[in-house]
This record gives sequence, C-alpha cells and structure tokens, in this order.
Amino acid sequence: MNEELDIEELAPWLVLLLMLLGGGLRILLLDSKGLWLDETFSVWLANQNIDGLLHWVVKIDQHPPLYYLLLHFWIELTGDTPYAVRLLSMLFGAGAIPVIYLIGKRLSDTLTGLIAALLLAVSPFNILFSQETRMYTLLTFNAAVTMYALVRLLTDA
Repeated sequence: MNEELDIEELAPWLVLLLMLLGGGLRILLLDSKGLWLDETFSVWLANQNIDGLLHWVVKIDQHPPLYYLLLHFWIELTGDTPYAVRLLSMLFGAGAIPVIYLIGKRLSDTLTGLIAALLLAVSPFNILFSQETRMYTLLTFNAAVTMYALVRLLTDA
C-alpha cells in the first residue's frame, strides 16, 4: 500500500518535534550566564517558607504569587543553581507550543496550528524569556490554555 500520509496523521508527531525543537532552543545556553537582579529576587523569594513568601509578595511585589510558589517547590526538587531554576521557565515556554497548535487547529486547520506552533517554537522573544527565572512563560502558558478553553467554548456546537 502506497498511500500518501495525511497531515492530520502526521500532526501529533510534528507537534512533538516542534516541542522538542522549541525545548532544545530554550535549553541551549541556559546556564551560560549568571542570575540577574530580578532572577535573584525570584530565587530569594522562592527560598522563603510559604508564609514568608506570601508576606513578601504582598509587601514588596506586584506579581501574583503562583510562579513563586511553583518555584519554591521546584527548588526543593532541583536545587537553586541558575540552570535548575531557569529550567522551570523553560518547561512552561516549551509547554505552550502544543497549546498554541491546538488553538490554531481549532480556529482554522491543522496546517495553521502547525505554523503557529513553529512560530512560537523559534520565537526569539519567547526563547529569551524562557531562559529567565521569571513568571513570563508561566503567563504565556496560562494565557494560551485560557485562550484554548475559550476557543473550545465558542466553537463547540
């Protein structure tokens, strides 16, 4: 049987490849520089106990505490080296790639979803922020998941 492969059949594998590409680009040079001031603040805050962390977030920071709480538990698992703490942001950055695919596929078609995922996978802006110990890629991931939920809600008949 010499059937042509349909893009629908290849899509899950292509999304996996795009996620690996995006993850590879985000992990590349992840520990090539030291922590900068805002990253150091994130690590310092995440190293507090939960009560102290929430106290300091309310007192001196304008960001919601979810990222700091996740980073707190992440540090307990992996340690607080620059590579280890940046890895959490990298995972959220790479995790947004398949979600963007699902949004594009749902709004248009599989090819559009794949192109959207490719654009996010190689986006210099997203790669840069995926290499920082800050909440930017968590925001991207959460916004993508929220948008996907809205798209599903609005397109389900």
